[in-house]
Amino acid sequence: KLESILSSPFEQVLFLDPDNYVVKDPTFLFETKVFKTIGALFWPDFPIRKNPDDLVLWNIFGLEYFNELEFESGQIVLDKKKAWRGLMLTRYILQQARYYFKKFLGDKEAFFWGFAGARTPYFLNPNYIHSVGAL
Repeated sequence: KLESILSSPFEQVLFLDPDNYVVKDPTFLFETKVFKTIGALFWPDFPIRKNPDDLVLWNIFGLEYFNELEFESGQIVLDKKKAWRGLMLTRYILQQARYYFKKFLGDKEAFFWGFAGARTPYFLNPNYIHSVGAL
C-alpha cells in the first residue's frame, strides 16, 4: 500500500484496496477543508486502540498514550507533500516489520505509528467504513 502511494506520480493520492467498492464519487474528499488543511485522511477500523498497559511503542515514539480507534488502511486520502514525514516514518516501520509487527497488526497500524511518531497531523474520520456484504 505505502509503496504504491509513494510511487504514484500524483502529489494528492486516493488509495483504495481492491476489495473497496465506492458508492459515491470520492474525489470530493480532495476539496474538503480538513483535507486542504491537514492533507491526511484516515478511517477507523472496528477494534479499539492498543491496551495502555503495553506502553513499549508509546515510549519508543515519545508519545503519551491516548485512546483512539485503530486505522483502517483500505482507504486513505493523502497530500504527499504535507504528509511526507509521516509517510517516511511509516516506510521505516514497514521496513522493520520483523520487530514492529510483533507489537501490532500489519500496515494499518504502521500508518498510525508513522504519523503519530513523526508528529504529522492526520484526520481520523469519526464515521466507520460500511460493509455492503460478503461474497
